[in-house]
Amino acid sequence: MRFFNFKFINLVIIILIFAISSSAFAVEKVYSTRKKISVKSDKLKVDNAKNYAEFVGNVTAQYDNMFVSANKVGISYNKVSFGGKISEKGSIDKIVAFGNVKIKTEKYTGYADNAEYIVKSETLILQGDMCKVTDDENSIEGSRIILNKKTGNVTVEGGASRVETVFYSKE
Repeated sequence: MRFFNFKFINLVIIILIFAISSSAFAVEKVYSTRKKISVKSDKLKVDNAKNYAEFVGNVTAQYDNMFVSANKVGISYNKVSFGGKISEKGSIDKIVAFGNVKIKTEKYTGYADNAEYIVKSETLILQGDMCKVTDDENSIEGSRIILNKKTGNVTVEGGASRVETVFYSKE
C-alpha cells in the first residue's frame, strides 16, 4: 500500500510538471519546437524595462492537450545577448498565475488560488486556501504544494486544514 501511494503521488506530480514545463509555462520550449500556443486575455501589458509581461482578465492558454486558465498571468523574462547584440526574444525566468488557477491535461487537473513556476529550478508552487491535483478518482490537497521536477521532491503543507490524499488501489 505504501508503494502505491508513493507511486501515485510521483506520477501525478511528474505528469503535471512535465505538462506545464513543456507547454504554456515554457515558452522557450515552444519556440524550439515551433508548436502553436494560444493565449487569450482581456488585456496585455508589457514592460520591457522591467522584462515583465502580464496577461490580465479571463486568461486562457492552450498548448497541445493542455489548458491553463487564471484571472492574471505574469511572465518575467531575460533578454538574451548574442555577440554583443541583445535579442528581444529572451528566456523565461518565472511564470506566476493569480486567481482561480486551473491547469488541465488529458489525465490530470490542478487547482489553486495562485501558482508560480520557476524555470531554472523547475519548481512549481501551488498556493491557496485549497490546492488540489486530481485524476479521475485520486487526489491530493493542501494549502501549498511544492513540486520539483529536477529532484522529484514533493512537499504538501496543510495550513487551515490538514493535507489530504485520496487514492484507490487496483485490487
